[in-house]
Amino acid sequence: MPHLRSDRIPFGESKPERERRVFAAFADDAEQYFGFTVLPETISSRQPPEPDILCQVADQGPVAFELVEILEQDAAELTSKMSTLREALLEHQGVLIPEDIEQLTRKFALSRVAIGFDYDKPLRELQAAIPKIYTWLIHVVDGKAPGEAVVPVVPTELRGAVRFVHLQPSPHAEIDVHFSLSLGNTPFSRVSRKLVCNRYSTDVPIELLAYSHDQPWLSDESWIATAKSTFTPLMDDSIRRGHIRRIWVYNVAERRTARAFKMVYPGFE
Repeated sequence: MPHLRSDRIPFGESKPERERRVFAAFADDAEQYFGFTVLPETISSRQPPEPDILCQVADQGPVAFELVEILEQDAAELTSKMSTLREALLEHQGVLIPEDIEQLTRKFALSRVAIGFDYDKPLRELQAAIPKIYTWLIHVVDGKAPGEAVVPVVPTELRGAVRFVHLQPSPHAEIDVHFSLSLGNTPFSRVSRKLVCNRYSTDVPIELLAYSHDQPWLSDESWIATAKSTFTPLMDDSIRRGHIRRIWVYNVAERRTARAFKMVYPGFE
């Protein structure tokens, strides 16, 4: 008989109730497939600034878990964020003096300047970098790169906001946001924010449980590879800071199957 799943969120369920239900399912599967044994009677919900769940793990003692749900709506949020940033980027041209506009037009007469912003940074930080971006383009960047090129060195003062700059062939000078969204991008922002945020108020080890309900792209091997490359440097830094020590990625819809665990870092495959 197939296993009957109850992985949908019940009406009227509070956030702590939902988190306890998801965590209990995760703990059950983690014991079955990884020998990671959470003592059920010790699971308790906590309030900020503590992580969401506190529990006892066999042979390890107390462990805190912060939970984050992977939602498709992240894609819409990210698209809206980049659209707002594009408007701010274009509107700033209105405050440039005529000489600067002339310099930009001359430098990039046959180029589209595509700015690759850091998706994970707050919008206000990215908007604050826009005047510096124009100053850099006007006075520093060589606009004569043949064909499509990546500007090799982004200045130090922009590295927190700008990942790269592309110069792409264009019939006229223009500047825009470089933005390509795939299903693999959708959970990264939400998970990354948990990894880089301030330390939680707890004295016990912290792990991150990123969970999802029926997200088919979690099974995609390219998503797993991209997720690993995205999270690994953030995890390395988190561990150095004594922050979150491990990520579990858990698909609630695949309960009681090994496929429920798509990517966890570090130590399990």
